[in-house]
Amino acid sequence: MTLTVANAEILLRRYEAPANQDLFFVGSADRRITFYSQQVRALELAHALDASGRLLPDDRIAVIGGGAAGLTVEMALNVLGARVELFEASAQVLNLQRGSPRLLDPKIYEWPRPGALDLRADLPFLDWSRGLATATREELIQGNVKLEALVGTQRQVQRHFGVRIASVERIANRWEVTPVGGAPQAFTKVIVTSGFGVEPNVGTAVAQAYWSADGPPQPQPANARCLISGVGDGGLTDMMALLVDNFEHRAFTEDFLNLVSAAEIATAVDAAEAAAIGTVTLQSQYDLTVRPVLEKWGVINDLAQRLVPGRTVVMNATNGSILVKGAASKLNQVMAYALQLTAAAQNPPQFSIASGKLNNVTDEAGRKLAHGPVLPDGTPIGAFDLVIVRHGPKREDHLAWLGDKFEIFKAHRSGLAAADPASADPPVLLNDTYGFFHEKQDRFVQPAQKLERAHTRERREHLIILQLDRATRSVVERGAMSLLDAITGNKAGLEIYLANAPASLGTLPSVLVRALRSAGDRIAVTCRPDDHAAWINVIPWISMRIAQLPVPYPPVLAPPPQTLSEAVDAVLLAKLDHELSMVWQSGTCNLGAVHQTILAAIQPVWDVWRTALQNSPKLRSHVLQTLWNCEGGSSWDGNGGCMARLTSALVLMLATSLAVAGLNPDGSSKQSNLAYASGFGLGSGCESRSGKQIDDCNDPSEWDADIIILSAAVELDFELAGTLGSAGGDPARSLAGAARVAPALVKRSTRWRTKLAGPLQHWHDEVALELEEFEARRDAGISAL
Repeated sequence: MTLTVANAEILLRRYEAPANQDLFFVGSADRRITFYSQQVRALELAHALDASGRLLPDDRIAVIGGGAAGLTVEMALNVLGARVELFEASAQVLNLQRGSPRLLDPKIYEWPRPGALDLRADLPFLDWSRGLATATREELIQGNVKLEALVGTQRQVQRHFGVRIASVERIANRWEVTPVGGAPQAFTKVIVTSGFGVEPNVGTAVAQAYWSADGPPQPQPANARCLISGVGDGGLTDMMALLVDNFEHRAFTEDFLNLVSAAEIATAVDAAEAAAIGTVTLQSQYDLTVRPVLEKWGVINDLAQRLVPGRTVVMNATNGSILVKGAASKLNQVMAYALQLTAAAQNPPQFSIASGKLNNVTDEAGRKLAHGPVLPDGTPIGAFDLVIVRHGPKREDHLAWLGDKFEIFKAHRSGLAAADPASADPPVLLNDTYGFFHEKQDRFVQPAQKLERAHTRERREHLIILQLDRATRSVVERGAMSLLDAITGNKAGLEIYLANAPASLGTLPSVLVRALRSAGDRIAVTCRPDDHAAWINVIPWISMRIAQLPVPYPPVLAPPPQTLSEAVDAVLLAKLDHELSMVWQSGTCNLGAVHQTILAAIQPVWDVWRTALQNSPKLRSHVLQTLWNCEGGSSWDGNGGCMARLTSALVLMLATSLAVAGLNPDGSSKQSNLAYASGFGLGSGCESRSGKQIDDCNDPSEWDADIIILSAAVELDFELAGTLGSAGGDPARSLAGAARVAPALVKRSTRWRTKLAGPLQHWHDEVALELEEFEARRDAGISAL
């Protein structure tokens, strides 16, 4: 999508309430928050401000908060040349992730979207790869240092650490930001990226921060009884970490998706979501649609081998289900659901659900006694070795320094979500946004680097990647244009990069090679060096590409082989249409001259045929298969060397139709592609059949048509020209074993080329005579029986 002014203004509504113009919130009112999604929101906001004309030369912009969103939007605005200052309460940016062993995975929470298991975030700057939070933080810090040095060549980056904000107030046409213990400072715009606060303790259960350096809690002893209160992503992740032996989120996710058909489980989850209209939880829908898929694939039995022996987990959920709509990512919910079924089925059960408010937690005999929630039978949940509270932070308390401004914004966002539910979905980085910020960084580099960066963008715009998506186990494509558009269009200088070995792409390679041949030198094809030996057996002209560009385009499902095959057929039809247009203009084809009276008559016939073939992929496929290979069953290989023969065959077919009433393209018989009132016809440009040269295929029984039209046959003459073969006079046996009479034959001989160069009436009479002779042979044979 191109970020037009109108689109930019729509996006800005997600960040700004009309009542408080120029006060923006990044993620503060969103339910689904990840490190990556916050960066995307930040880039989206900065781009929208620029595209809408809201970013002004005299702006002074305050960014409050130095986490993922704050750092990204601050640097985005610096790249755009804005005057921006960042305020951070701690002593450094990305402070929460410092020392944290939590795994940061850019897009894992976007499942079942393709690309959910991509290793890189693919951002225009401050990019990063999957890894521990502390390592990712270091990668971003290093990226920030480099970007800060570039920006610093034109404007010094301004950051204020150890500064808390006391208030933000609108004064006339500006905002006054007052630090704690400091004087008010005037800004034209304020962007709030200050996070969400900390989760409150419940009694003696101390809330452990999600990014804690201690990582996910692990109780002692191993057979401990554990309570988790809360069913968001944090709570479900802790549930999995407690139940699964040696749990590591990414590895467990990939293992889980390998246990089941990724397409089936994704379809089942989406069906459950769609059916859960007017309900708070997805439990009953999951039981109906998801559980059968898990059982079918043996997932529950497999997961039973991975449980920590003896450990039990009680999940406390206000609504009595871990599957609260919108509370967590779909992937975490389906994995937690599978573990719930698995652990609950053990003897004794290792999982149970509780409901009710967790009012208090007290210490009793070395354990934690939970007050409030009850088990399904109404009994109190009792004491635990470990209690984890995942109720979420109180955002209103954390943002109290804003007065009622956050509540006003929340109400505004609720209204947007009601009118447009998609506005609440996690954002997807626009291709336009990536390219915009990549190009804007050019102003900080030397001319030679600018040219190199421009070349990179140009190549990216011409690149399509085909790969096996790890999240959906399906073949996906990503690029500025689709594979189908690349194959069927006329754009040159394109590159298709094959990111996996042929075996990983299913049956697509066999069709892809046809598609690439059909494109000629418009499309180069490349692959990884490790896969080159395998690919060269499929696509002999493939090249190696050692380093592949980061591509911001989101992955989408690649066309199925059948769809791609239909596209190649469409390419062939378009090429033939072009070749015929040249025949109309020149009056010749490779058969020789075509008389103007014949040309004038066949052009409108071709218009009708072409429309029929364009409108029916099935008919088009059959007609073109038999046009290329008279035996049918195999499609054009994409090689353009046959185009003259196929075009000439079409000229003969069209011209023959002028003398055979009702002769039109047809797909009802395997070895014919034309039909008329009393029979079938076959038109083809093939040079061989059944391993023999076409002129040697003179046995009529090998042909299943009444009219044969062959642009490559010169000397072909059929045997048994006047009789049907007989089986001793028994009518039943004679009909069953009869040899076909010699069909009518139009070919590349001097006879037919001469008539084609003459007036239409001469051609018409010659075809009529050929058909009459065939019908006489046929009638004589039937009479003899």
